[in-house]
Amino acid sequence: MLMAGYFNTGQKPWEKLYLHGLVRAADGSKMSKSKGNVVDPLGLIDQYGADALRFSLVTGVTPGQDVPLSMERVKVNRNFCNKLWNATRFCQSNGIGASTSGGDAESTSQSRATARCTNDTDTLELLPL
Repeated sequence: MLMAGYFNTGQKPWEKLYLHGLVRAADGSKMSKSKGNVVDPLGLIDQYGADALRFSLVTGVTPGQDVPLSMERVKVNRNFCNKLWNATRFCQSNGIGASTSGGDAESTSQSRATARCTNDTDTLELLPL
């Protein structure tokens, strides 16, 4: 589709192209309506919540790999999201919030990331070619 669009119009059809793997059944087989192992995402959202489903799809795999989706994993991730929610509510009810001293939150996190990157690059060793 990308190549045909570029060939026919002479322009890039999209600015960014994201390649991703398949969502597979818990046993690793491809989901198929004829096999009857297809999962209804709206049913999962109703049962476990959208955050649990999103978290299940993005954790435990690297980009481009297939995602084995099991109900047990979604259930565990729902419980984890619930723990995060409860911890956040506890902190907010006790007046504990994000510290933004020394600047706004974006610049603070950016300076932390920059410091981490510079610390990591200091320890790199260049290999001879």
